[in-house]
Amino acid sequence: MIDLGDRPLEIIALPGHTPGSIGILDISKRVLISGDPVQDGMIFMFGVQREMHAYLHSLKKLARYRDRFDTIYPSHGTFPVSPNLIDALHDAAVDMMSGKYEPSVAEIHGKKVKCYDVGVAKFLWDGEGIN
Repeated sequence: MIDLGDRPLEIIALPGHTPGSIGILDISKRVLISGDPVQDGMIFMFGVQREMHAYLHSLKKLARYRDRFDTIYPSHGTFPVSPNLIDALHDAAVDMMSGKYEPSVAEIHGKKVKCYDVGVAKFLWDGEGIN
């Protein structure tokens, strides 16, 4: 908790996308600043220390906070987004891992990765982190 006087901020660890990912819950404004994990753009899930099960766990954790915020401010994509995006991303990621979506190939930073357009976002995923 960070106390700014009349504006307390609660820090929520959101590993998976990257090890240090956090969300910041602005309690008095009822806003979640989600960073990269909750957004409707391209979600990078490839490379060192990005892990899909941890990401799914973080989305489930955020769902437990849903009664404490009305709006989400993401780092990328549409701004703001609805809290309903949390469940939509979770369900789409589970479907993606089960093979429901056929990927295309994208080149990002000189690396070829699979791009899964799941409707609510695009996951750039190399298939790792499913152990």
